[in-house]
Amino acid sequence: MRFHEFPAYFNWDDMPDTTSNSNLSNFLYTLRKEIGVSDSGSATIDQVKSALKGYGYIQLNRSIMMRQKSKAA
Repeated sequence: MRFHEFPAYFNWDDMPDTTSNSNLSNFLYTLRKEIGVSDSGSATIDQVKSALKGYGYIQLNRSIMMRQKSKAA
């Protein structure tokens, strides 16, 4: 997600690579809720795939998910 800076409504410029801040913490909290991570900290790969698809990513093969390009009109 960070590589593509997508979805655009997250403030990617304010997310540091080596430390943390409130913007990054909020992003990770939101992502955890979207994935449905259990209290023990686990989630299935299907939960992760579903959350990424909800953000506009598509599955290219068994191991790679990629941002879906919007179709030009």
